[in-house]
Amino acid sequence: MIALGATLVAPLAGGACAGAGGATLAHENVVAGGVSSPAGVAARGARLVADGGGSGAAGRFSPLTGVRTPTTISLRAQTTSAVYAAVDVLSATVSAAGTVTFFADGAAIAGCSDVVTATTATCAWSPSSVGAVTVTASLRPGDATDAPSSSAPVVVSVRPAASTVRLTVTGPGVAAVSGARLTATATVSVPGTVTFSANGRTVPGCLGVPAPATTATCHLRAGSAGRLTVTASLAPASPDDAPSSQGVTFGVVAPRRATRIGPFAIGGATLTPSLARQVALAATAIARDGYRVVGVLGHERPGSADGGGALARARAVAARLRSDLAARGAGSVRVVVAVGTSGAPSVTVTMAI
Repeated sequence: MIALGATLVAPLAGGACAGAGGATLAHENVVAGGVSSPAGVAARGARLVADGGGSGAAGRFSPLTGVRTPTTISLRAQTTSAVYAAVDVLSATVSAAGTVTFFADGAAIAGCSDVVTATTATCAWSPSSVGAVTVTASLRPGDATDAPSSSAPVVVSVRPAASTVRLTVTGPGVAAVSGARLTATATVSVPGTVTFSANGRTVPGCLGVPAPATTATCHLRAGSAGRLTVTASLAPASPDDAPSSQGVTFGVVAPRRATRIGPFAIGGATLTPSLARQVALAATAIARDGYRVVGVLGHERPGSADGGGALARARAVAARLRSDLAARGAGSVRVVVAVGTSGAPSVTVTMAI
C-alpha cells in the first residue's frame, strides 16, 4: 500500500510509452477513506506526470504543464515623419493567425482594434496630436496553444498640418499711387491671427489682426514711388497647424498734378452707355497714373438757349467719374467741373471726392 501523497517514479524506456531521451512517469496515489488504489492503476485523484528528463524535446502547449508556443509580431509605419490629421498606414506582420490591435501612446487607435489576420494587419491612422507618438501592436492568437505577443515600439514624429494664406491688395490699379489708401485682405485656411507688413515693416495697427473665421483686413497707404511688397503672415490658433504667409508686390508711382477730360456735347444729366464706358476708362487711367486733380470740361461754346444742359452734362460726368475713381481706390482725387470757351471756365464747381 502506498501512503497518501506518495509518488511512484518509473523510467519509460524501451516500451511503447517511452519518451524521447528516456522520459519518467510519476504516479501519485491518493488514499481516500483508508482504501488505496492498487499500484499501477490510476485511481481517482491520481496524477501522472511525464518528465522529459532534460532531453529538450520540442512540443506545443501541454495540458499538463500549461506551456504555450511563443509568437512574434513586428510593426512598421508607412512614414515616421507624419503630418497632423493626415493618414499614416501602420502594418503588423504576425507569426500566427489571430487578431491585432494597434495603439498610439498606449491608447487603442479607433477602428484598429481586433483586426483579423493570418499574416499581415494594417491600420489607417490619422495622428491627433503633434510631436513624438509611440505606436505599438499586440497579437491575440486564434489558437489557444499560441501565446500572445506585442511588437517593439515605433516612434513617429508628427509635424503640424500646413495652413494657407491668400492675400489680395486693392487700390488704384496695379500701379498704386504714392500716398494712396490700400486695403489688404488675407483669406486664411484656419483660425488665428494675421500680421501685415509693407516692405518688411509691420503696418501700424495691423499686428496680430484676429481671423477667427476666414479673413483679416488691414488698411495702409502706399509709400514713396518704387516697389511695394505687402505680406500677410498667419499665426494659427492651434499648435497642430503650421504658420504660413503670402506676399504681393506691385509698383508705386508718384502722383501727377492735374489732367482733364472733355469737352462733352450738350445732352443733359443722363449719360449714354457709350459715354459711361468712356468715363470708366478715364477713371482707370487717372487712378493708375496718380493724378490729384481732374478737370471735367463741358461744352466749349454753350449757347444761351441750352437751358443749362452743358453744365448738367458736365456735372453728370463728374458724378460718374467720382464713383468710378472711388471704386478704384482713388477717392482723394479732386474733380473740377468747368464749362466755357476753349476750356476757360466760366462756371466752376469743385466736388469733394
